[in-house]
Order: sequence, then structure tokens, then C-alpha cells
Amino acid sequence: MPPERARPDAREPFSGAAARGLYPLALTRFLGSEILARWADGALAQTLAAQGHPSMRGTLERSYGESRNRRVAEAPVIVHKVCPQTRSAGLSMVHALSVDVEDWYHDAAVRAAGTPQSRVERNTLQLLDIMAAHGATGTFFFLGEVAERLPWLVRRVAGAGHEIGSHGYQHRHVMRMTRREFREDVSRSLRVIEDATGGPVRGYRAPYFSIKADVRWPIEILADLGVCYDASILAIDRPPGLELVCPRQPFRHANGLWEVPVAILQLLHFWHLPLASGAGFRLLPRWLVYRGVRQFERSVGPGVFYLHPWELDPLSPAARGAGRWLIRAGRRGFAETLAAVLDDIAFVPITEVFAELRD
Repeated sequence: MPPERARPDAREPFSGAAARGLYPLALTRFLGSEILARWADGALAQTLAAQGHPSMRGTLERSYGESRNRRVAEAPVIVHKVCPQTRSAGLSMVHALSVDVEDWYHDAAVRAAGTPQSRVERNTLQLLDIMAAHGATGTFFFLGEVAERLPWLVRRVAGAGHEIGSHGYQHRHVMRMTRREFREDVSRSLRVIEDATGGPVRGYRAPYFSIKADVRWPIEILADLGVCYDASILAIDRPPGLELVCPRQPFRHANGLWEVPVAILQLLHFWHLPLASGAGFRLLPRWLVYRGVRQFERSVGPGVFYLHPWELDPLSPAARGAGRWLIRAGRRGFAETLAAVLDDIAFVPITEVFAELRD
């Protein structure tokens, strides 16, 4: 049976060539790193005219109205934790920090010849040191290939008080796998990670956030495998970020599996972007990201931030090509930036922020 594909959403204001053309390439890639960089470039005015769409102002107003109505309908699922210490950035809540533990060559755009030199061990240990120095803990989603090769690293992370989750076994896009391949990939990752830690794995995050909001079969398989929560669905999974496709806070799927989206920050009252991330802090000034986080706290509550160990490594190889500069941009000073962020925001694992996930 062929894999199920994501179906177009009838509520989406643009589709096809129009959806791919709404962002100028440079702005898209600058603001959204590896997620938004996958959205193709194009000329906004020409695309809208060719598709017969009305003015941009009218489009933004309608999309913002739909997103606003959806946000009003979102109901909190937890009692928000308040940060016990004063934060200079004016952020009062305890947030969740998540880390996707993968090596530089797991990027689909990389075509490494021979046996690539691993850098994940060094980068993860550096991240552990930075987090320990600032009293931060988080959830580490380990790629199964990394956990199988470096089980001691998984135990080291768990021993430091961090939650361990699965990032799949191979770094493959979920929508490019069959149901059987996906089940085998996740099952194998759970097995090697649980062998390393001696405990159950509660959470899963797909590579590339590649489970779509309107695709059900991966959610059914995750529940069948005993996973308690998924952290793979983006509240925006199509350009230009004007409409939310799911709540920005944790919610439950029909089969009981929890979904914990990463924090999607709102800019200019209508634009939603995944800036609570390593890419956001590497590419944008902290005050701008903090402004979005403060608005997120008021509207939604605590959120899930995410980053990768390779973002700390300015010497790590990266694929070449148009727009790939943003994967490397900002790495040289990211360790200092991250230390400052950990001073300003209190972080704990996902299951500590959202207690329902432990039930």
C-alpha cells in the first residue's frame, strides 16, 4: 500500500505555485532556517496577480482573522509554572528546551564521501557543559544511529538529569517512508535508546518536523508503539506563516496521543515563525526573539524551544548551495548567545513543563 500523503487544506488561502512563491528567498531563509528554507522563493506580486488573488492587505486580514479565531479557541492544558528567579528579559515562565541529537552528515543535503568524521560527541558534551553551568535541563531527542554507536553518550545525558526521547533511527523524512518503514525506523530507535538508558522512552520527534497536521497514520503508529507524546507537528507547515494549522500548545489526538508543538512565535500580529530555536537566536537579535516569547507567554503559556548540537560548532562541515549559508550563519558566537539565553530563561524537560505527559 503506498504511503499516505498530506492532503491540501481547504482553509489555506494560497496553494500550489502561489504558496511556493509568497516569500522572497532571502527573507524566508533568514528568518526560518532549515524549516522555512524548504519553502521555495518567488515574486510575491507576480504570483498573486497570476493566481488572481486580491490585495495582500485583504489576504493578511482574512488569514489573521482565521488564526486569531483559532487561538481564541485554544484552551490551556496545564497550570503554568512561574520562574522562581527574576529574569532580566522580563520572561516569567519556565519553558521546555529540546535538543535534536544528530550529526552534521545526517542533513539530507549532505553527500559525504567515505566515512564522515563524527562531531556529535564533542558538540553534545559542550552543550551539556553550557546547560549545567546555567542550571538548565531539557529533552534530548536522540537519533537511533547515534544512540547505537554512542550508548555511553545517551547515559551521560540521562545521568545529567535530562529527558531522553527518540528522533527516529535514520534521519529520514517521514512522508517519504511507507507505513512499514516508519514503524521499523521508530521501533528500532526505541529499542537502542531504551537499551542504553534502561528506561522507557516517552517522546518522539520526527526529522525535519515532517509529520503534517492532517496526516493521521504516523500518529496511529506512534501510539501503537507505546510512545506517550509526539513533538513533530509544526503549527505552521506551509508558507507564508499567516495561518495556524493546529494549536500552538499541547493537545491530544483522537487516539489519545499527546502532541507537543514547538513554540511558534507571532510577529506583527499575523506572522507566525519558528523563532524559539537555535536558528532564531543565531540569526536574529535576542530582544526581537524575546518580544515574541513574551507575547507567546501571554497568549499561550510556556513553550518548547529547540536546537541542535551542531549549531555550536563553527568548524562542522555543511552542505553547499543556494541558501545553505544560513545553516552555518551565527555559529561562531552561538555558545555565548546560548549562555545568555539560559541566563534569561529558565528551562526544564518537556515532561516537567507539561505534567499531563507523564500520566
